[in-house]
Amino acid sequence: MEHERSHLSKGSNEVFWRIEVEVLPGKLEEFRTIVQEMIASSKQEPGTLVYDWFFDEANIICHTYEHYRDSSAVVAHATKFGESFVERFQRYCRQIGLDVYGAPSEAARALLDRYSATYFARWQGFESE
Repeated sequence: MEHERSHLSKGSNEVFWRIEVEVLPGKLEEFRTIVQEMIASSKQEPGTLVYDWFFDEANIICHTYEHYRDSSAVVAHATKFGESFVERFQRYCRQIGLDVYGAPSEAARALLDRYSATYFARWQGFESE
């Protein structure tokens, strides 16, 4: 088995998460359209390291993997999402979960808590060279 590099090295300020949503019936095209807008917006954020979207085979369940340089980048992203996208986004999908990894600041947690985040701290692991 090939070793993978840990996403969160010791002492890192990086924060990442996985969001799971269910696309509402008949709303797939609208969902895809707003996601394209969100991708274009997030691409302009200097602290956004990864912003990937994944669908199941039925195009109903979608996972988003997002990775940020630090809590300041999280705050910038979450603020932009709340101001520009959240109302429309929630018309097209239902959030199932938000799993956050790393050690987000109090300010970042306050924003993520609006979306019922569950937080996970790194316990064990390794980094390959």
